[in-house]
Amino acid sequence: MWLLILAIVILFISAPLTSYISLCYRHEERYLRPMIFNRHETLFIVSDLLFLIAGFGALFATAGWKWGLGGLAIYWVFVVFVFMPIVSRRFFSF
Repeated sequence: MWLLILAIVILFISAPLTSYISLCYRHEERYLRPMIFNRHETLFIVSDLLFLIAGFGALFATAGWKWGLGGLAIYWVFVVFVFMPIVSRRFFSF
């Protein structure tokens, strides 16, 4: 049970970071991206990848592969429809 809660918390940490990275890559020109992303791009990508692997690894280990695939689908819907608009309004309101 605790591993499942830990997996959900890790995925909640990863969701805004995934949204931020994908919205930063939406701009083709580097001068339109936030300066912190230009300076620490690799750190953001590696930490997001580590959070994703740890979160989904714990989810698959705890809940099984059927619930893990369901969690994967719910995660991506949650990121796209909830966190991307929030991050877009917060960080990219030029």
